[in-house]
Amino acid sequence: RFTNQTDLSEYLHGNFAGSEEKLTDQAVREEYFFLGLRKTEGIDPGIYREYYRELLKKLKIQKLLDEKDGKIYLTEKGIDLSNYVLAQFLD
Repeated sequence: RFTNQTDLSEYLHGNFAGSEEKLTDQAVREEYFFLGLRKTEGIDPGIYREYYRELLKKLKIQKLLDEKDGKIYLTEKGIDLSNYVLAQFLD
């Protein structure tokens, strides 16, 4: 992930380069679910399915998530409680 130059003086002097943030595996995993579940078409949990197996099961039982054609998505109830659902994926 990249950021722009945050120092205004440096920016005005033509130094536009910011910095690069290296994400941990945990941060990548969290962001994939946190950002991906906001999409109406849902996400393919792919390699993270096993990691979140128990959580996905719990959220399906609570009728907050559903799955169709291998994609996981928020139910209507899950949309209403999306802050709660998405927070569950933050370790």
